[in-house]
Amino acid sequence: MPHIIVKLYPGRPREVLDRLAEKIAADVMEIAGCERKAVSVVLEEVP
Repeated sequence: MPHIIVKLYPGRPREVLDRLAEKIAADVMEIAGCERKAVSVVLEEVP
């Protein structure tokens, strides 16, 4: 199960964060050959 943690500066709109997480998950699914339910993406905003 791939678990991806992305740390970034705060301030982006929720829509941008959701899109980023979905794009990352889609690439991982394609490259690793796994299902969506097996991939988790956490976006951690760090000041």
